[in-house]
Amino acid sequence: PVIVLLALAILTHDVFISISSGCVVARWLLQRDLWIGFLRYLDTDLPAGLVDMNYVILFSWLITGVIGAANRSGGMAALAPIAVKYIKDSFLSQLVVYVFGFVVFFDDYGNTLIVGNSIRPTTDYMRLSREKLSFLVDCTAAPIASLMPISTWVAFEVSRIEASLRTIGYTDESAYGLFLDSISKRFYAWFMLAMVLGSILLSRDWGPMYAAEQRARRGDGVAPHDPNFSEEEAEKLAGG
Repeated sequence: PVIVLLALAILTHDVFISISSGCVVARWLLQRDLWIGFLRYLDTDLPAGLVDMNYVILFSWLITGVIGAANRSGGMAALAPIAVKYIKDSFLSQLVVYVFGFVVFFDDYGNTLIVGNSIRPTTDYMRLSREKLSFLVDCTAAPIASLMPISTWVAFEVSRIEASLRTIGYTDESAYGLFLDSISKRFYAWFMLAMVLGSILLSRDWGPMYAAEQRARRGDGVAPHDPNFSEEEAEKLAGG
């Protein structure tokens, strides 16, 4: 199942097709029948997964509505003049994106939606590639949300810890207390934040990211073949 998932992710670039296909293959192996496995996926696995993720889907839907309202009212565009006071080049634009990740800490999905949409006009004007912007937003969203004592991510984690504590009958500590104890040991989150900050401060990129940054700095577009990008429009949005 994992091989099928990864192969389809590379070939299709579609997360839903890839994950669903991996789940179907896993059910096929369990049921030893492709058709029965497919049916069990549809009537058992998929509904159960949607129930577990309903709060995520609902929150993402609501936060998208808030972002749409902010765009229509001009609220998103108003953030750009505030940010541009501190952004004078692509280096400072990366630092501002990094700091904004700590400002919007209540949810990793909300962080991605809000920070990416609000800062993008300014980073476009400063010729920061969309690939680098995506990397900065993605690699600060989940790590920051997982380290903060209050967030939707934490609420989900504490519910899982509490369920496990009930299963083993452990009552010496609360689920939230165990979560707080684990913050200092969340090595992925700490290392990722340190790596992203180091990448910004050292101004070092490599591989496809380096090529994307070179393309953006040359003025060949912040994204490959982006017909919707206009430097004049980005300059106007950024208050320049």
